[in-house]
Formats: sequence, structure tokens, C-alpha cells
Amino acid sequence: MTEKVCELDLASVLQFDPDCLGTYAAKAVGTLILVGAFALKIPQIYNIYSTGEVVGLSPGAFYSEVPLSLVSVAYNFLQGNPFTSYGEGFIIMVQNLILVIMLWCYMKPPPSTATILSVLAMFSATTVISLFMPRQYQYILPLTTMPMMIYSRMAQIIANYQQGTTGQLSIITSILQFGGSVARIGTTIVEVGWDISLLSVYGISTALAGILLAQIIFYNYVKKPVAGDKKRKKKDD
Repeated sequence: MTEKVCELDLASVLQFDPDCLGTYAAKAVGTLILVGAFALKIPQIYNIYSTGEVVGLSPGAFYSEVPLSLVSVAYNFLQGNPFTSYGEGFIIMVQNLILVIMLWCYMKPPPSTATILSVLAMFSATTVISLFMPRQYQYILPLTTMPMMIYSRMAQIIANYQQGTTGQLSIITSILQFGGSVARIGTTIVEVGWDISLLSVYGISTALAGILLAQIIFYNYVKKPVAGDKKRKKKDD
């Protein structure tokens, strides 16, 4: 029995084949994620620009975010996957580059020339290695992002715990990141298939994004009000 192929041109969509509902929904969600990616890092960029501070932000987390998105984009491009299944990765990569530049501009003390050159060399090497990886080994690419992703997110999670604050991290960015990660698992299964390499990365990314979101909620909306109530009680006494 051959697998049904669902066309996604306008005429086919208007005819509406119920058997293709899952494909249509995945494509629609993928497109929404793509559009939403433009706003993903904007709150974070605005927070840094408006305050002129990068307090509480982990440089290591920022540096590793760029190759994470870069490797993901390269893998999907090499595999010929639909752009709606990974396009947000490209947009996020550009926004991450902007955040790294802003980090360098507002860091006190500023990063050394050696640090800047080392980071740029890492970005360049990641690009070349990813794009020229032999086809039989390309499945490894998403898996190589796991250590970087875990380091990136855990570096920020640990920094938040040690400092007792999430600094300039944006709750809007975190909500979009968590929601997008959850949705991307579903769209990948429908549009790409059971690509275990990709799904493993998205699953871990979702879990870590959820922890970061929980920290932002706890430190900004649970811990602060409780601390404020205690101070007011002391004044009343």
C-alpha cells in the first residue's frame, strides 16, 4: 500500500482532503513558528538595549546559542527538509548573533580581543564543518548540538540559581521558546518523519527551556512578592 502524498498548493488545500488534515495543520503551525521566530529574541534584545546592562546573563550561554542554531539549519538544509520545518532556526541564529554583539558592547569589563577572535573562529569552524560534512555522517550533526545545548542552557540555569535572579532574561522570549519547542516536536514528526536525531534534540531543548521558564516565574513572580511581604511585616512590627 503506497503512502498518500498530500499536495500543499492552493488548489489542493481548497479542495480539502480530510486525510491530509495532519499535514495541513503541521504546515500551518510550522509557518506560525517561522513568523513567531522574528519576535523570539526581540524582547531580550530590547531589555538589554533599554537598560544598557547584561547583568545576570551568561556569556557562555550566548556564545553556544549561535553554533546550536547554525548546525541545526545546516543539517536541515543538507537533508532537503521543508523550510517551514526549520526556518525559524535561521532567524534565531541571526538574532543570536545580534545578542552576542550587544553582549560585547555592554559587558563590564569588555571582553578581550582574544576572546572575541576565539568566538568568531568557533562560529566560522562550525559553519565550514557542518556544510561540508560527508552525507553518510550528516545524521551526527544534530547530535553534536546536544552537548552545546545542554551547556548553553545549564550555564544560564546555574547562573540564575547562584545569583538568585534571572537578570535581564525576558519571560516573553522564554514562553515563545518553550512553546515553539513543544510545537516543533509535532511538526517534525509530521513534516520530516521520525528523525530520532532531530527529535532527541528538540525533546531535550523543550525540557531545558521549561526549566528556564520556571526559574523566571519563580524568581520574578513568586520569590520577589514573598520577600516584599516579609519586609512590609518587619516595618509594621
